[in-house]
Amino acid sequence: MNADELSLHLGEFRAAVAAADSTVALDEVRRNFLTKKSPVRLAMGGLRDLPPDRRAEVAAALNGAVATMEAELVRSEEHTSELQSHSDLVCRLLLEKKK
Repeated sequence: MNADELSLHLGEFRAAVAAADSTVALDEVRRNFLTKKSPVRLAMGGLRDLPPDRRAEVAAALNGAVATMEAELVRSEEHTSELQSHSDLVCRLLLEKKK
């Protein structure tokens, strides 16, 4: 995975996170982008095929992308959970008001 492909992959990841409207959807994003079979993880497995002088640079870029995706997912999960909590509270208040 070269730098352009990695950048494109991060863009696809961010679009998927932005489109996720629930914690279930965010779990699906995690599975698609961060599991052993994801493009970034597969690229990590291919590091051994690179010339030794390129491995450290490419590994750093891949590890940075994984760290970025994990951090952005955590933030999005926290935000989604907070929104769900607010939504639950509003629903409870509306139900109590109807009584």
